[in-house]
Formats: sequence, structure tokens, C-alpha cells
Amino acid sequence: MKEYVLTGGPGTGKSTTIEKLVGSGNYVINEVATYIIERNKANNGPLPWTDRDSFQKQVLEQQTRWEAEVPEGIEKVFLDRGMADGLAYYKMDNLEPPAELVEAARKANYAKVLVLEPLKSYEQTTTRREDAETAKKLHELIKQTYRELGYDVESIGAGTPEERARMILEKC
Repeated sequence: MKEYVLTGGPGTGKSTTIEKLVGSGNYVINEVATYIIERNKANNGPLPWTDRDSFQKQVLEQQTRWEAEVPEGIEKVFLDRGMADGLAYYKMDNLEPPAELVEAARKANYAKVLVLEPLKSYEQTTTRREDAETAKKLHELIKQTYRELGYDVESIGAGTPEERARMILEKC
């Protein structure tokens, strides 16, 4: 099985593009952080802006679980963010990441890391709380983090979600 990471800063269209890949019959793992944020809001659990370490531990556990649950015989898996994304958020906050996250990011063996470049407009949401400037900084930190881990980071430029999904499939 080959895992392909689709990443980028907040609001770059990752999840919308992933939806198009699902519609084409591809196997995807949706963004774990968004799932955990929504779940924890409902049950008063830790959130990234109130308890980064506890939140990130939950993300790491869930990401590991979802990746392990990929059915046998699946050849390609598209991930809405990979293990290293959490490291970039720690860098942004000038915090030391937990050793488990560092190790998981180092052990990951992704076939490719594809970065969706920022869209022309940026909107904050209840889960995407960063302002546009912070989102740009995170975008660059994410690319830098994957490069530091030895990945060649390939860009997916502007376009409709359908065009971006087609570009991704051509590269994978």
C-alpha cells in the first residue's frame, strides 16, 4: 500500500479536493484533527488552542488507528494531512513536540507529499481559527517540516477541486 499525503496550510482546499478523490472511488483518510476538534467540542475534550499536547495525543492515536484500518488489497491511500503536520503546529507555537509525535513522523513512509497551494480567498471557521497571515506561516512551516524529514514536496497549484484532484491522480 502506498500512502499519499495531501497537505498545506489551513484553508488551502485539502478537504474539498479529497471529497473529489472519494467521488472517483479512491480510498481516503479524512483530516483527523478536524474530526477530533468536532468530537471534543461536543464532549468538552481538549482542543488545540487550549491543550495542544492532549489534543495532539488524540490526533496521533486516531491517525494511527485509521491508517492501520485500511483494508487489505488497497493499493493507494490519500491522507488529508500526515503525521508531520502536527510538528509544524508545534513549531508555530514555539512548543516542543512530544517524542511520540516526532517518532511517528520520522517512521512514516509516505510515497509522496503533495502540498495544495493557498487559494485566493481565506475564510476562518469554527475549526479553522487562524487568521490569513498565520495560515500562510503554517503553510510554509508544513512544507519545511516535510522537507526536513527528507520528503520532496510537490505543489498542487490553483484550480477547481476537480482540476486539483486530476493533478493529484496524475502524480500518483
